[in-house]
Amino acid sequence: MELNEKKLHVSMYKPSNIKAFTYLILPTFILVLGVAFVFSKDAYLYWLGELVLSIFFLQSFILLHECGHLSFFKTRALNVVFGHLFGLLSVIPFYSWQQMHGLHHRWTGWRDKDPTTQSTIKSSESKLKNYIMGTRNLTMVISNGETKVAQYGQWDGYPSGNGVIVLEFLTSTNLEEFKNKLNKVFFMNGSKEKEIKKWMKSVGCENGWMTGDQSKLYQEKYPYLTRDNGAKILEMIRDGEEDEIWITDSTDFAADSLFCEWAYLVDLDKNKLEVYEGFNQKPITIEDRFFYLMQNSLEDNKERKDNGSDSEYYPIRMVKSYDLNNLPLEDEFLNDFKQEQEN
Repeated sequence: MELNEKKLHVSMYKPSNIKAFTYLILPTFILVLGVAFVFSKDAYLYWLGELVLSIFFLQSFILLHECGHLSFFKTRALNVVFGHLFGLLSVIPFYSWQQMHGLHHRWTGWRDKDPTTQSTIKSSESKLKNYIMGTRNLTMVISNGETKVAQYGQWDGYPSGNGVIVLEFLTSTNLEEFKNKLNKVFFMNGSKEKEIKKWMKSVGCENGWMTGDQSKLYQEKYPYLTRDNGAKILEMIRDGEEDEIWITDSTDFAADSLFCEWAYLVDLDKNKLEVYEGFNQKPITIEDRFFYLMQNSLEDNKERKDNGSDSEYYPIRMVKSYDLNNLPLEDEFLNDFKQEQEN
């Protein structure tokens, strides 16, 4: 996708007061129609009115959700005011729901910390064994002074998921041979992107959106490019027999720790495995590896502020480093991050 196309795509989903009030026309009409039916003297219209009002109350909750994310209106004040209004209509207290829902997003995948799943945890169960999928992450490899792998992952970014995959890869792989394999790895360029766009058009995929069947075809055709690979990209590169392996460069994802929740970086030059954690709300320093992405973070924070959010996030921060010649056992590795989360 070209830069101008990306800007257009993003601008379509930016909060707008004009759009928001326009979207309220349909729910208002449904409310008036439902009330009119309910107060009519016709029994059939009464029950139809009940159905129409149930649709309205469902819409009220959806709008409450968007206001809770401060994403429906452009200004924070309007989101809060209408959030309370939709909360009243939905019989849900807006402020407390917003706080709980924020914790839900903060701890998605951590069943013992997510308020929507805490009740499913038995006191006798181990916390680390109960983490579920759904955490965005980054897997990187540095070799000969260059970033050779920067793989975005959509799922299971926790140490118990992709972290263990990286650890097992490092303990079972001849890293000198892997270094040589990295010479066949290339980041996507304009020519390759045009090739993929042409192929997508040939299977009936328009505007980048895929059906389930098209997605399966895409993964078969370009197995290295799917977001589902996560840390498994390392094994795929190691075992791949292609003369050229094309992958996506997702390095910039490290700039916004609100979304990049975990990252695993293998530095073959320094012989280190570095583990990074997201949700970093403190600026990093020039000594940090991802300091060069600070400008990206500042731009993201400015956009959040323009959209009514006071939250600021900076590049991911390193929480642990291991020597590749002295890697921990899996239980020791997991225990390191169990303590990190409990602190």
